[in-house]
Amino acid sequence: MPPEDVLNDAVEIVVGPGPEPLLPLPTIGRNIRSCLPPHAKVACGVKDGVREYVTEFLGFLTSECSDRMRRQNRKTITAQDVLLSVEAVGFAGFVPDLRRHDNETRLKRAHDLRKARASSCT
Repeated sequence: MPPEDVLNDAVEIVVGPGPEPLLPLPTIGRNIRSCLPPHAKVACGVKDGVREYVTEFLGFLTSECSDRMRRQNRKTITAQDVLLSVEAVGFAGFVPDLRRHDNETRLKRAHDLRKARASSCT
């Protein structure tokens, strides 16, 4: 069985009413450009394609997280759920970088919060 058939068999996709929310094209464009040399060009339609792929991937991960939550009778998705889901869907190689990014983000938020509290006390 080809890999795409295995993927389709393993995932139940539930479509709700209305169009699927998409990331804004400017956000997609900024992310694409951040990975390219300064003078590189992006072909027409690339942003739309990447937006569709990212939306599908996020839906796939969210579905995996939701299944995990249901099995554990929980209602909140945590960062750990996302990391476990990334690993479960076959992207374990990305988990160390994602974990590092999560830790850096938490430290920055804590620092910003301490800084805001310190400035409001003066």
